[in-house]
Amino acid sequence: MNSNSPIVRFGCSVIRKSESLSFFSSVIGLIYCLLIPNPLFNEETYTSESALLPGLVDEQLDDSGEIYQMIHEAQKASKTSAGTLSWAVERFRSFGLDVYSHHFTVKAEYIGGSGNRTGVTVCATLRTRRGASTESILLGASPESPTAVGLLVAFAKSFSKRNYWAKDVVFLLPQLSHVGMLAWLDAYYLGKVEQFSYDEIAVRSGRIEAALMVNIDRVEPYSHVDIVYHMLNGQLPNLDLINLLVKLIRKHNLRPTIFNQEQRKDYYSSLRTAYYGILEQAAGEPNGLHSVCGRFGIQAVTLRPYYSRTARDFRDSAEALLSLGRVIEGSLRSLNNLQEILHQSFFFYVLPVPDHYISIGMYMPVVLCFAFTLLFKVAAIWVSLNSANSEENLGPAEAEQPAWLSSLKSGAHLLFIPPAVGCLLLCLPKLLVGRVDDVPNFVFLCFLASHLLLHFLGSKIPDQWREDDFFKIYHMIVLVEYALLICACSLLNFGLGLIYCLLVVPVVTRLNPSNGQPIHLTGRVLCLMLIHPIYLYILMQIGRWQAEPTDMKEIILRAISSYMLLDNWSFAILMIMLSLWINAALLIRM
Repeated sequence: MNSNSPIVRFGCSVIRKSESLSFFSSVIGLIYCLLIPNPLFNEETYTSESALLPGLVDEQLDDSGEIYQMIHEAQKASKTSAGTLSWAVERFRSFGLDVYSHHFTVKAEYIGGSGNRTGVTVCATLRTRRGASTESILLGASPESPTAVGLLVAFAKSFSKRNYWAKDVVFLLPQLSHVGMLAWLDAYYLGKVEQFSYDEIAVRSGRIEAALMVNIDRVEPYSHVDIVYHMLNGQLPNLDLINLLVKLIRKHNLRPTIFNQEQRKDYYSSLRTAYYGILEQAAGEPNGLHSVCGRFGIQAVTLRPYYSRTARDFRDSAEALLSLGRVIEGSLRSLNNLQEILHQSFFFYVLPVPDHYISIGMYMPVVLCFAFTLLFKVAAIWVSLNSANSEENLGPAEAEQPAWLSSLKSGAHLLFIPPAVGCLLLCLPKLLVGRVDDVPNFVFLCFLASHLLLHFLGSKIPDQWREDDFFKIYHMIVLVEYALLICACSLLNFGLGLIYCLLVVPVVTRLNPSNGQPIHLTGRVLCLMLIHPIYLYILMQIGRWQAEPTDMKEIILRAISSYMLLDNWSFAILMIMLSLWINAALLIRM
């Protein structure tokens, strides 16, 4: 291409100003990140799947006394030796449902305990009278709550009298929360996982298209219904499911909330709710029975009704309970209309309020701005490196291989050893199963010991590399690795990618060798500790109200156990972050 062409001149100009462009790119990304939660910059939700017909059916649940009776019987049964599950099995059978108990065992080596954990999942299936049982919808609750069990039994009694069900309705009561849910789903879909041993499914329905979980501890004059929608590894349900629930909750004079945040059409409220959503997605931890449904392609949420004193309208408990029941009935009947799985709306979004969303096309530019910050910094380092080399007066015949290139060949191990250690730590938990009694604690000790690698590799850096500007090439490679990491994370888990952009990018772009000066080294070490993978992960857990600052070891052990038991990505991402962090830490040792 002609060197005088506009494209070449523009490219050269961009490269020359890459240092300034790197700074402005990060500033633009930060400003844009703060702007998109503004109601002026996000869109109102809408239902893409017309077959749902939200709010058009007349709910037939009209007897709160019957619901109260079932809840009272469940609470009474919970105090007996037989327990709530036995009572629920008898009740389900009396309504003509296909009922069975699914026994499962969680192996001790996957949970770091002294013995296996056992549990039972009660499943009751209401067969459709209008189809061939090829599709189903699921309604679940925790058997630890007699109120929730009584509510599900009341639904089963009411639904068994209706003949409009085109899909099977599956009522599920799994013990051990999401662990029992995962064991049942794995058996239902004929999976074979090493973490569990369980019975075969005695009664099977068709494909589960959607699932609603009810989290209710006691009966009170509910004013709000909180929609818990984040799933394992940052997965999100189809936005149509949330839109459906929001409309039905409002139809029955309740208020939909997300993270218990009152809906206000102001900037700070939207920013706070979006912040909680990003933290929850970034953590990727299970937060309810619905959490493990995403890995099986099931769109699922949990409904958690509660009473707030901010509600101005007063209602008694019976009316509120009936309204909640009608919300659930209306949701299941809308899902009953589906002719195909939910797919027409978004799977990637951020919700600042229940009825507004930020789509992937709006929030991804934030990540791109921070990725360009790193790439512009790479270009700036390359310009400075070439400027230094151009000062040498070498003729064409006398030109030799650049000094930094020979240093790069001799120092290639610095780039490959940290990722190799990260891969080893990632594979270690499942390799040690059956060989070590307490795998999570052993892996945690290996994780801490891996930091000795930083001291060992740092002591092997020769002084000649500083003179050869090898650190500039090393810095460029580290920045490119971080750019690839945040882009990959953002596609899989936007919340994690965004947090990484905001906290890590400003630090790694300012990393420079300490040149042996203790003051410079101390300052850079402190900055580097702020982006340590453990520190970032603990901050996310504290930010989502799941931990105290003193629970540091427990948080990491939980991440290891969750990785082994649930295939949670948190520990895997920690290991990738650790290998890059060691590479960045070596930079300041030069």
